[in-house]
Amino acid sequence: MLLTVLSLNLQLGGILPLDGEEPPRDRWPGLAALIRDSGAHIVLLQETAGWTDHNRSHAIRAIAELGLALPPDALSPTSSASLMYAPDALELTQWETRYTDPTSTHGFAGIGVFNVPGSPRPIAVSSAHLSPVSAPAAADRAAHLAWRVRRYGDVGIIGGDINHHPLPRPGQGPVVAPATLPAANVVGRWRGPAGDLRPDYTVAEVFDRGRFTDVAAHMAALRGDPALLGPTAPGGVRCDQIHVTEPLVPALAGYEVRPAKDSDHDALLLTLDTAAIDPALVHVEHV
Repeated sequence: MLLTVLSLNLQLGGILPLDGEEPPRDRWPGLAALIRDSGAHIVLLQETAGWTDHNRSHAIRAIAELGLALPPDALSPTSSASLMYAPDALELTQWETRYTDPTSTHGFAGIGVFNVPGSPRPIAVSSAHLSPVSAPAAADRAAHLAWRVRRYGDVGIIGGDINHHPLPRPGQGPVVAPATLPAANVVGRWRGPAGDLRPDYTVAEVFDRGRFTDVAAHMAALRGDPALLGPTAPGGVRCDQIHVTEPLVPALAGYEVRPAKDSDHDALLLTLDTAAIDPALVHVEHV
């Protein structure tokens, strides 16, 4: 099976008014078209603001218009990340929420465990929206994610608005100058005193220590396409990222960055050939 996974920050749910926008426009139809056109079997959503308002009316609308399902309790008024999936193509067997933080907007939605045609093991997937203002807080959530997506057989995907610098890669171009950014964008993503600022790689190092592969970096090197390493949102950082465990690396069959005209983030589209998943690549099994 060619499994497709889309990650998309909706920017205020795609339904709430943007600052200074008069009159407010309905951005949801354009975002819904982007999701449908991707053909994604799993959709990792961030900034689902407003989806639980008015008796979850927009969530119900999204389910009907996209033909996708939501795991139980996958939407919360206090969390901005969620996940949808195609129930006719995948079997959701578990939805783990025990390590999510219900008191924080930022974090991750839960861990969806799927039986996927062609995969020798279940695939665990999570949508992340990590804190942009605190690298330590984001690293804590990243560490929990790196732990939990391995819990169900070490075949795992973490995707979303990671909100922090990825590790530097050959060909990625210069890092944006922090002096050109609003101070609020600098506080959480750089370290050092004001006169000696440098990118904070704390979160990226969590994924690296966890033996995850940054899909954009891997595919950029494989294709010789440094454009995949460019910023995905305002602020000059490739904050939208997908990371996979070792068995999924040989299964990487496609990766695209798709502009989303109705959001301030680009969408990411990952394609996996499940017949190429290789659990033997796990160095030491999770126990």
